[in-house]
Amino acid sequence: MRVANQEQPFPLLFYNANSVKSIFTNITLYPREVSILVLTFPCNAQVALRYVCGKLQNSEYNNEHERYFLALDLVCYVLHLSRSQWVTQSESRVLSPTEVECINRFTARLLVHEPIQYITQVAPFASLELEVAKGVLIPRPETEELCGYIIQQQSAKPSLKTFIDLGSGSGAIAITLCKALANTIGYALEKSEEAWSILLKNIAKYREQLVPSEVIPINGDMTKGDFVPQLPRLDFVVSNPPYVQTIEKANMAQHVLEYEPHMALFAPEHDPLFFYRTIIELCKKLTFTPKAKLYLEINAALGSETLQLLSNDAFFDNVELLQDFSGRDRFIIATIAT
Repeated sequence: MRVANQEQPFPLLFYNANSVKSIFTNITLYPREVSILVLTFPCNAQVALRYVCGKLQNSEYNNEHERYFLALDLVCYVLHLSRSQWVTQSESRVLSPTEVECINRFTARLLVHEPIQYITQVAPFASLELEVAKGVLIPRPETEELCGYIIQQQSAKPSLKTFIDLGSGSGAIAITLCKALANTIGYALEKSEEAWSILLKNIAKYREQLVPSEVIPINGDMTKGDFVPQLPRLDFVVSNPPYVQTIEKANMAQHVLEYEPHMALFAPEHDPLFFYRTIIELCKKLTFTPKAKLYLEINAALGSETLQLLSNDAFFDNVELLQDFSGRDRFIIATIAT
């Protein structure tokens, strides 16, 4: 086993919140967070942005950068502007009464900690615009990094590739991989009824863009494994399972804790590595091509423990622990020793 000294995968192709912020900070000045009690008509887009920023000033969003980009994304969503269009149109763009009402209403939802992705029902992920709603986990930038490592390793293989994404949620991982890897069949496993409906919508949205690759949804539970007989030989398994410990709740943001599905966030209190043990045992029931891989996103606080868990199992070789862009233990990559 070893802790890898890795380079970041595809730094320009995969979304990195910090890099995006730095780009737009250079071309757009932060508005003064003036106190506007209620946004009223008539007003332009810049006034609307100042209004939202001001409302968020005493909220849980205590970082100026975070408040600005949260407000910017909200206003741009309502006005149907991209961030680049904002730069050239925000001063001249006058809001309609309906748009003003919409921004007031959406800002009120932000102030009771509802995630902006649930308000807009859209979550950007890599090159995708995924539909999300309450009941499905909002995909994170760290998971984009995991996709980057997989694409980096798997793109060199010219033959048909097959994989399964365990706990697919919105389909972020499976769709991203099938979009980036030609001739790939991805199986997206999900048991949540709420997430299942969102998964099907996102697969349908991107189906034509994936050809000749394809994402095949499977409604099932990784802890039961009754879906195994319908799977072919796999080139890799990937999963971002529930891994947050209940003791970490005190440090979690309110918009996560109050709105996102706990089933997708938290590991059992008695065994924080429960789902990793489950995945290990599931892998032993699957059939693999030579030198198949296992890719996992993990709890940064349990990097050593998760690394040890897989390293101690003879079913895996070359187990590596990798860090995310913040330098935290975040990913495990292992080779199936068959």
